[in-house]
Amino acid sequence: MLGNFDKIFHPEKEWKDKKLTDMCPCNTCDTYKEYHDKALYGNIAERQYAELPESCRTCIPHINWQMDCMAKLGWYERNDESLKKKEV
Repeated sequence: MLGNFDKIFHPEKEWKDKKLTDMCPCNTCDTYKEYHDKALYGNIAERQYAELPESCRTCIPHINWQMDCMAKLGWYERNDESLKKKEV
């Protein structure tokens, strides 16, 4: 119960020791790696017509990861002293 409270009202505690860029589910996804290899390292025809697979567009772990990234960014923008407007 207390863990849920902290997760909702104090998300910075969860993000404190986590680097979300390293936690991207695409890093361990074979489907995405195959697409990435074709799109980046394939021959010209493969690169030109490489499309993100439909399963990647609806990947729940990736959507959840993106939501965590946006929430962390929003929290930092609201709480970072250097971004707050200073009154003159």
